Amino acid sequence: MLSSAVIERVRVKQEMNATESEDERQRRAFVETLEAKEARCEIIMEQMQAIAEALQAERSTDMLADARRAWEEDKAATDRVHERLLEQSEAECRQLRVQVEHLQATNAALEQAVAASTSSKRGRADTIDLTTGDDEQCETVPEDRREKVRRTVLSPRRSTPTGKENEIPPDHIIGRGIITAVANTMDESQESDLHKTVHRPPPASSTHSFLTPAPRHHRANGDDATHGPPPAADQRPLAPFVIPPTAHGPNVVARVAPYGWRWPRVSARVMWRYWFFGMAQSIPFGLREINVATMANPIEAGHALATRSLMQKLVDMAIAHGIVPWESMLTVVPLTQMMAIFDAAFEILLYKNPEGPLVPKSMAAVDPTAIAMLHILDTVALHTLVVQAATWSFSYTNGIISMVPEGWRFSLTQPVRALWLQWFYGDRTHGIGPFRLMPPTVVTGCPPPLLAWMALLTELAVATHLVPSEGVLFQLPLVKLVHMYRTVFHHWTTIDRNVDWRQHATTSGEWTDGSISCADVAAAFAKRWVVRRT
Repeated sequence: MLSSAVIERVRVKQEMNATESEDERQRRAFVETLEAKEARCEIIMEQMQAIAEALQAERSTDMLADARRAWEEDKAATDRVHERLLEQSEAECRQLRVQVEHLQATNAALEQAVAASTSSKRGRADTIDLTTGDDEQCETVPEDRREKVRRTVLSPRRSTPTGKENEIPPDHIIGRGIITAVANTMDESQESDLHKTVHRPPPASSTHSFLTPAPRHHRANGDDATHGPPPAADQRPLAPFVIPPTAHGPNVVARVAPYGWRWPRVSARVMWRYWFFGMAQSIPFGLREINVATMANPIEAGHALATRSLMQKLVDMAIAHGIVPWESMLTVVPLTQMMAIFDAAFEILLYKNPEGPLVPKSMAAVDPTAIAMLHILDTVALHTLVVQAATWSFSYTNGIISMVPEGWRFSLTQPVRALWLQWFYGDRTHGIGPFRLMPPTVVTGCPPPLLAWMALLTELAVATHLVPSEGVLFQLPLVKLVHMYRTVFHHWTTIDRNVDWRQHATTSGEWTDGSISCADVAAAFAKRWVVRRT
């Protein structure tokens, strides 16, 4: 029999073995759990790495796409630049070809003249050979005779309806203040002088210019100096048409538009700077100096004429309202001051234009955006709106369109100074435009001599240099117009001494201040006076 002590030791040992086995199992289970978690983490890391690689690949694709788009944009911009340079090169080539053709035509004309001269003098011992420059023959002729023959041969000639040959007047022909282009038979030096020369008309006489038509220049053979005979078949005209006369007097221009150049379609504010200072390197001189007659494209020429009309109206407004004393000052003032002058004149054009404001009082509460559009509107389109605003029309019940309302009649009881103001501003009470823009038959009830007298006083104001031009007179404010009547009436009584207006004193008012009624003035005309119109 084992002792109890031995048994106890065996039992304790068995218990310890059992405890160690349990701990081992727990440890092994814990290790297995850690290994499983590590495997799961490795799988997650592999998945994250795959996701990162996919994102990196997508980012690289986007970068490549962005780089490709940037390259395509750069290529398109480069192509546009190349196309623009190609167009400019083609335009320059066309211009050079035209110049070459012009020089060839000039050379052919000179050769024909030389041939005609030499053939007419063939057989004479003193013949001068200008084509070969034979010094041996030139030595037998005196120097003065050689110079005379050289001038005769080298002078540009053209045929006339009379069968004779007349020399072209030097460089150009001026008729009624319009520079008219002549045939391209002049040499390069003459053509350059034509492009650079600016001619100013002589000042009008204070006593006769408003009664006598402007003189016309005639040639010795009777040809009209303004138009002249048509050029020969081998002489291409320099321009397709000439500038029509305007109400502002002659527009002095002497620049030739570049070949293929298009008139800029910009806002009036930008055009104002171009009009006086030019367009940097492309047009180094003011656009107002360009002779529209040298523009071969009639559409571009129409845009130029519309721009000239609008710019001249703004200049007239600035002078009439005392913003600037004279037009030439606009070319010497700083740019900021010149643009301030434009802003003031443009404000008058919008709200106070006598011929019809673009924004009338009835539209005072109009959307400011609509008014802002007028500031950025194209110059040609703005000129169209100005012309439309000056078109006053009324519809009658029978379908007739007239410039006065139906049933309206001119009031002879009003003072003559009211007619003077209506001549420029119209009858705003009835919504009628300026009387000067209407035929006399439209102003119902107004005797034609009264309207003729208004026209005569208008011409007299310009002829006596009270205003620079009719355009400035048309834009004068009401206060200045009232004072202008007194001044021009004094000049009229001084010039027309055959009329004693004091014999026709009336009780309705005074002649000098315009308070006399229109009826009394018409009666005085009917009795004794004859109103002449130039």
